[in-house]
Amino acid sequence: MSIAGKKIRVVNKFRLILAVLLLAIVMVFLSTSLIQIAKGQERPVYETYIVKKGDTLWNIARSYSSDEVDVRDVIFDISMHNNISGNEHIYPNQRLEIPVRQ
Repeated sequence: MSIAGKKIRVVNKFRLILAVLLLAIVMVFLSTSLIQIAKGQERPVYETYIVKKGDTLWNIARSYSSDEVDVRDVIFDISMHNNISGNEHIYPNQRLEIPVRQ
């Protein structure tokens, strides 16, 4: 190799290969990250739901989910957004923010 008339000798080929591989991995990671940013991660839209007597998270989630989305994922999203733990009950007249998928 020579740069502007000066000769550069590769002393350790392993280090050179490792550096090139690391650079390639970083480039792939950055490009996929930029693609995700360019796609625009839309913020979820929430709809307020008032719990009625006899409602369950399962029934509420099923009414707001589509065929492409697992009901369990909707239940998880509702629980996380409304700070509902796994063993907690919902009550009539309780307000829940439900993520609306678009």
